[in-house]
Amino acid sequence: MDLRKSLLWTGIVISLLVPAEAVCKSVTLALALFPTQGCAFSGAANTDPGWKHLKEVKVNGVKKFRRGKVVIENYPEEITLSLTYGLLESYSPTAKSAYDCTPTWDPAKVQFSATWRNTTRTVTAKGVQLNAEWHDPGVWCESKCRGYWTYEIRLDSENIPLGDELQVTVHTEDGRVASVLDGRLEAVDESAPPTLPLP
Repeated sequence: MDLRKSLLWTGIVISLLVPAEAVCKSVTLALALFPTQGCAFSGAANTDPGWKHLKEVKVNGVKKFRRGKVVIENYPEEITLSLTYGLLESYSPTAKSAYDCTPTWDPAKVQFSATWRNTTRTVTAKGVQLNAEWHDPGVWCESKCRGYWTYEIRLDSENIPLGDELQVTVHTEDGRVASVLDGRLEAVDESAPPTLPLP
């Protein structure tokens, strides 16, 4: 075997032995929550500083997120969720959402529970509701839109893997389920141009 072929085979062997890592792009992680049943609540996690300017890489075909040489495996110790009720309908008052409903409960008195889930286990998320606030429609709206509610919740997320899904359940004052929301972290490409809202 000549020298060139020997070097080629050596390179192939090394590439098979060393974990393959390919840097894809710079991303920011975002967690959005959408209703899977019940009324039209929606929400998102406030972006943690540790979720910004990460490198999305693949190690042996598995997606990972890295800052410098450190691979980010878990959520921070806690996250804050901002939830809304009624905001989606206010943008389109004549189009009834699939999850829209006429509440027979007081939105000011709802309570929340949450769980972290993956394919092997479900963990109850401890947390606290920080506030609930009603927002009147703006004067410029006249009859074109309605007011809406916002809620803020702080959840413990220490040692929760980034791949876990979050499920938030909204309970009425008398214990009924008003809405169930699901979401998980998604990587947003920082190099992609911003998306303009549809007219």
